[in-house]
Amino acid sequence: MESKKESFLKKNKKEIIVVVLAVLAFSLLFYFLFFKEKLPNSSESPNQTGKPVFNFGNLFNFFTSNGDKGEGLVENPDDTNFVDYYFESLIKVWDKPVAGYGFYDKVFTYKYTDSEGIEQTSTSSKTILQFVDAETGFIYEKDLMSPTSTPVQVTTSSFPNTVRAYFMNEKEGGKNRVFFQFLGANNTIKTVSATIPTYYGSPAKLMNSLNFPDNIKNIVTSQDNTKLAYIVQKEKEVGGKTDTYTDWYLMEDAENSYGKRVYSSELSSWKLILSNIGELFAQTTDTAYENNSLYKVKTIKNTLGSLSQIYGNHNGMMFLIENNNLLTSIFTSSGIKLYKNITFDEKSFTDADLIPINFSTLVNKCVQSNTLNEQLIICSVPKEIVNYDAGLPDAWYQGMTTWEDDLYVMNAEYSNGHLLFDIRSDGQVEDIIDAKNLNINSYKSHLGFINKNDGSLWTLNIANILYLGGD
Repeated sequence: MESKKESFLKKNKKEIIVVVLAVLAFSLLFYFLFFKEKLPNSSESPNQTGKPVFNFGNLFNFFTSNGDKGEGLVENPDDTNFVDYYFESLIKVWDKPVAGYGFYDKVFTYKYTDSEGIEQTSTSSKTILQFVDAETGFIYEKDLMSPTSTPVQVTTSSFPNTVRAYFMNEKEGGKNRVFFQFLGANNTIKTVSATIPTYYGSPAKLMNSLNFPDNIKNIVTSQDNTKLAYIVQKEKEVGGKTDTYTDWYLMEDAENSYGKRVYSSELSSWKLILSNIGELFAQTTDTAYENNSLYKVKTIKNTLGSLSQIYGNHNGMMFLIENNNLLTSIFTSSGIKLYKNITFDEKSFTDADLIPINFSTLVNKCVQSNTLNEQLIICSVPKEIVNYDAGLPDAWYQGMTTWEDDLYVMNAEYSNGHLLFDIRSDGQVEDIIDAKNLNINSYKSHLGFINKNDGSLWTLNIANILYLGGD
């Protein structure tokens, strides 16, 4: 009997998948027609548990319209990944510490039958998640359209005990370079970059390795990973004494070997902010114990640029900037406050231009994926923020406090924020997640983040929760 049952499943696999999808679609349609309650509007308390409306019709249309171009859905019509995708939610991709991760778009070919019954071949692209295992320095990849798949090892070149890793994509979105940072002799910060090989079924060596200057203080990539900037700390002799200064470099293309030097500063406590369109900003170090400011870096061809102050005179500030949208968290006597400025245009502004958000978190725990006409911000928000007395964000950076988070969204419908995903109840996980390094892929279907508590890597299929329209 067992062999007959197995042969029946194999023989009717495609029909079973169709039936499962039909039942799922009908159930969701029936639910939303007769049982769905309206959500509270965005002005209501953020402590309410309502979540944005999941619209299966919009979601299905979104992916099938991309599916006409193959978006991972018709590459293999018999693959049960199509079913798995719609049941996908929160996934722990890697349970060991990850030094860094990124998304890239992979081109692939697929076959389909047209309206006249003729088999056709076309090409499209889909999102691949790539990450660096901190212990070994090996790069792994995972196809996001196959949620139940196991990550595959892509490289054999080892960089043991990698502290931080960054990825840089081609302008078209394909993968290109990786940057490893690790400690060398005498606690020197070493940085090595290399080209990532194409995966053909087995891991291969990294190519075109480049050694960057020692003691790079800060590396930042644009949200789409097509641009990168970094700060190098250097030494000079002044009056018989050794003094330090910093040089700033900007890489606007993955093919730029080291980038161009755009600014030099006598100060070393800087952090850079880089937008998708190449706008470069700088801020003095975000600490609860000093005022810090935000500056625009004016880059000038064939010479060093200049700084112009945009905003300042608050403690513990950090910023996210994309197009005309600015997000900042500020340390106050009553804790961390989160604000946005939706008219930001690189000119100076005051406190009067800031709009309060109806939840509190560090801006380091947020990600923006914005265009000129559309805003999407997702933040990891602590259920309770403790250790105000220790000063924030310092206490969080130094591990003096740890939080348990939920995910909130801000978009056109929820302009001041709303609960998107309750990690413990919706995700049904036992892990205490304090999320950092949030990022969203180019199709706005997946959110990635690292759990600060153990370094593990996670993804959430946000398109299965909230339909996100195209650009």
